[in-house]
Order: sequence, then C-alpha cells, then structure tokens
Amino acid sequence: MKKIYRASIIRLFWIALVLGTAVVVISAVESTNDSRTTGVNIKIEPILGGKYLINDEDVKNIIQAAFDSDLIGLKVSQIDVERLEVELEDEPFVLDAETYINAREEINIELTQRVPILRVIDKNGLDYYLDESGVKMKPSKHYTARVVVVTGDLPAYTDDYLQREDHIISDLFKLVQFIRADEVLQPFVEQIHVKNKQFTLVPKIGDQKILIGRFRDMEDKVERLKIFYKEGMSRTGWQRYKELDLRYEGQVVGRK
Repeated sequence: MKKIYRASIIRLFWIALVLGTAVVVISAVESTNDSRTTGVNIKIEPILGGKYLINDEDVKNIIQAAFDSDLIGLKVSQIDVERLEVELEDEPFVLDAETYINAREEINIELTQRVPILRVIDKNGLDYYLDESGVKMKPSKHYTARVVVVTGDLPAYTDDYLQREDHIISDLFKLVQFIRADEVLQPFVEQIHVKNKQFTLVPKIGDQKILIGRFRDMEDKVERLKIFYKEGMSRTGWQRYKELDLRYEGQVVGRK
C-alpha cells in the first residue's frame, strides 16, 4: 500500500507541475499579447559594393502606407507579421523580408534586396532594371547600379516574357546572364544595342562595336572573338577596326 500511495503522490506532483507550468506559459503569452510594441529595428542587407536601393525611411513609409500606422505602441496581438512581410516583399527592391517581435516587444525587420543585372531603356523611353531572376525593378532614387545598359528597339515589358518563345527581352536577359558568367566579357561589355532583334555589344573602352546577331551559338561566337583579340589585335592594333561582325559562321569580319 505504501508503494501505491507513494506512486500516487508522485503522479499528483507531476500533474500539478505540468498544470502549473501551463498556467505560467498561458499567463506569459497573454501578458505578451497585451504588451505594446516599443520600436522598429530595420536591417537591410546591402548589395554588392555595400550599396542600398532602399533605406530605412523607405521601409517606414511602406509600413505607414500599408497599415496607416508606424506600428509603434500597438498591442503585440495586433501586429500581423505575415502581412507585414507580404507588404514589404511587394516593394520592387525587396527580394525577401523576415519579421519577428523580440522579448523587448521590438519589431525586427530583416530585408534582402534584389540585385539588378541590367538596365533597359526601351523604344518608348521607359527606364527599368531587371534583377537576377528577371524581375522588373524601377530605378532607385538612392543608387544608380553600374550594370549593362540596353537600348534600342525593345518591346514593352510583360510579366510572362521568360515563358514566351523567341521573345527579344528573354533573349536579352539570357545574353546578360551569359556575359556575367564569362570572366572576359563581364568586365568588357558596357552596353547592348538592339535593332531588328539583333544584338550589338559596346565595350567599355574605345568606340568599337561587336555585332553578334541573335542569341544563338554564343559559345562559338565568343570563342572566335577571344581568338581574334588574342591573335589578330596583337598584330593590327586595338583601334584598327570600328566594327567586328560575329554573325557569320566560323568568321570574324572586321570593318574599318
């Protein structure tokens, strides 16, 4: 009987402990939900070179416009962190937003910026960037990204351009990705001009133009260009030709 009695006492002790802990946790949660936010901490991860397309003031303006409040002083239970993340990720410069409320009742916001890889000025004069995923971004008022600039005969941007076959902006995006992946082309190309769905590269040095035509057989075209620069230019000089044409199979045609 003593063993049964002792076991019952121990069992009751553990039940009481669990119930007591549950009451403390529930009280703490209720207390937290009734407490009010004390501030907003904003952390923005810079893009390459330590630059910012969006700043703290921009984030505060987004919050104010979306919630008609700066969120400071509201009850913690009133803060919808998921909606806050959605509102911030709708901003063109934001790739990802993480938000949480810490033990001091501060709203913490951590943002990852989109990285622009090319700037487009289309035939209608519209000016925008494309990021690494091909998403359209407006120019930033804080920083002008030093990326390849594209001009010429470009159609209007549409959200589905990457899914459409033989779309000139899709080919353009793939071309810039190709350039960025090539250790020679990446520091070499400053501008791409588009005419009749064909591409012309403009180097950063000199006024030479490189005609590559459509986005086809790029590995072969670039290999011919590299051989020409290494072997041909070393003999004839950098500025002898104003135009190099890679559109013809197996050739590099130089025009003075």
